[in-house]
Amino acid sequence: VPAGNYKITGSLNLPSNLTLQGAGMWHTTLTGDPALYATSSRRVTLNGNGSNIHVSDLAIVGKLNYRNDTEPNDGLGGSYGTGSSLSRVWVEHTKTGAWIVNSFGLLVDGCRFRNTIADGINLAVGMRATTVTNCTARGTGDDCFAIWPATYISQTYTPGFNTFVHCTGQLPFL
Repeated sequence: VPAGNYKITGSLNLPSNLTLQGAGMWHTTLTGDPALYATSSRRVTLNGNGSNIHVSDLAIVGKLNYRNDTEPNDGLGGSYGTGSSLSRVWVEHTKTGAWIVNSFGLLVDGCRFRNTIADGINLAVGMRATTVTNCTARGTGDDCFAIWPATYISQTYTPGFNTFVHCTGQLPFL
């Protein structure tokens, strides 16, 4: 994706074997449309929907100004299956920076999560052998970095062996 600002008016479901690479987190920006945020499916969201998905070198700037836990998350979400990575992605002004489920061996490297209403990054249902490294979270509404092996949906993988390495959290609200 070349440098520029791109208005996103709904969730983007990322299929298997996809690489989405911008020109850098300072140069390629996916922006939400605040006029559409009353409908939660119209927020800026990159949802993993397969395996071997690679997202890098871009920013996601949401326009969310309230929290409702019954609505889906925006930012990065979904299942990244096996063999996937999220690298050098900057996410801010979303409900969560990343709420990831049912992934095995995911690498999250060099990401920034800023000014979220809830978590910076949460490894939720069915997460196994995921490494989050060299990431920062600042001004999050809940946890900066969380592992929550919840069961609100079916698990694809047995949770465990997830690590956060060389990450920095600053100024969470809760």
